[in-house]
Formats: sequence, structure tokens, C-alpha cells
Amino acid sequence: MDETRTVKPYQKAFAWGGIWIFLSTVLLSIVYQIFSAEGFGRMFALTMISSAIVGFMAKRSKSAWSFTKVGVVYFLVAIVVFLISSYGAMKRAS
Repeated sequence: MDETRTVKPYQKAFAWGGIWIFLSTVLLSIVYQIFSAEGFGRMFALTMISSAIVGFMAKRSKSAWSFTKVGVVYFLVAIVVFLISSYGAMKRAS
């Protein structure tokens, strides 16, 4: 086994995705009081897309990624995915 590869990159990315979906669901439920199934579905989709992107990046990397590095990259990718997905919604509102 090549020691320079990240061990279980998709599991690390999806673990961060689980943390992200849990925290965002709790936060949105507290802030908006009623967090719909549609809202949860959209957050889940964004989480899965971000997790797949980060898992792919970690797997293709020549150096091994720690759980913390996967989390930092996951956070940045999740922000970018959220901004890209909200662009169309913002255009329709104006």
C-alpha cells in the first residue's frame, strides 16, 4: 500500500459532511423555528456534493491528508458550493 495516499478519503469527507449537515440543521432549526423537508433535502444535496468533491481531491492528492485538513478543505468547498447554488436563487429574487 502506498503510504503517501490518504487512507479512506471518502470516509473522512463524508464524516465531515455528517458533522456539517447535523450542525447546519440544528442551527437553521433554531434560527427559523420551522426547517422544512425541502430545506433539509437541499442541505443534504449540497453536503453530498461537497463530500464527493473533497473525497475525490483527497484521493488524488500525492500527499496524505489528515482528518483536520480534510475538514478545512471541506469547509471551503462547502462555502463555494453554497455560493454557486445560491446564485440562481438570488437572480430570481431580484
